[in-house]
This record gives sequence, structure tokens and C-alpha cells, in this order.
Amino acid sequence: MSDSVAASRSDWLRRVLGIDPAAMSPAPSGVQTAAVDPEGDFMRRWAAAMQAWRSGLELVDEQIEALGKHLKASDDTRLRNISQTGLNAITGNHKVRVMAALQDVSHADPATLPRLAAKAAQQVLDFQDHLSRDSRVAACDSNPFGVTVAVRQTLVPLLGRLEGLLSSAAASG
Repeated sequence: MSDSVAASRSDWLRRVLGIDPAAMSPAPSGVQTAAVDPEGDFMRRWAAAMQAWRSGLELVDEQIEALGKHLKASDDTRLRNISQTGLNAITGNHKVRVMAALQDVSHADPATLPRLAAKAAQQVLDFQDHLSRDSRVAACDSNPFGVTVAVRQTLVPLLGRLEGLLSSAAASG
């Protein structure tokens, strides 16, 4: 690897992930580091998946907010009441737990990455299950008010991408 490529990767690790490659000690001999390979493939794919995840969450948040505004403007008291309870509640606590687990993975060192990735993968699977079964998610996605909401269509594929990366990182430990 050329010095300029190595320097640009080191710079990226510092800027995007807050990791100082110079401060990282090499893994002891015999310790597998496939998930965080020397070429930075996992970190590159992880950063891209996390950016896509954040963008997807922002899109869904905007859609749910638009639906909430529509409900709030309704003449129907029940719909106004629903808008006041907060439509973000449709994700349960799953969104919060997944975000915390993903942050842990983003800041993991090579020694703890497999364990944290396994934990995060389970949180992601639980969230996917919630999205596929929850009647409130289905109601938002198929609302009769002409407000485009695509919670499942947006988040499930992104969660699948994250889960694939997490599972491979967990298996490398």
C-alpha cells in the first residue's frame, strides 16, 4: 500500500470514526483481526452502512412528522390525540437500543468488536422483527391520508445491511 493511500485511510479513520491508527496497538500474535482487516474494508463498509442508516432514519422521521402534522390538523379528536402521543413511539424502544449498540460497534477496538457486533446484530434482528409485526408501523405505512410513509420499506433493508456486517464481524472473533 502506498504511503499516500495509508495516510488518506488514517486521516479518514480520525475524521469519520474518531480512531487514531497510530495509537492502536497491533493485535497479539494468534488473535484474529479479520473484521478490522489491514485494508480497512470492514470500517469502510461500516461507515457507509451507518451513513445510509442515518439518512434512512432522517427520511422516516420526516415522513412520520408529516403524518403527525396531518393528524393534528384533523377535525377528528381521536386523530389529534394520536398525533400528540408521538408517532415515533411506533419504533418502541428498539430504535434507541439499536442506535446505542451501533455506536458501541463504531467505537469498538479490534478485541471487543466481535462481542459488541454480536450484541448489536441481535438488537438489529429484534428491531427488524418489530417493524415486520407491529400494527402501528403497518398503519403508518398504509395510512389513508395520502401522506407517504415507508417505515418498513426504508428501514428493513438498511437494518439487513447492518446485520450482515455485524454478523461477519461477530463471526471473526
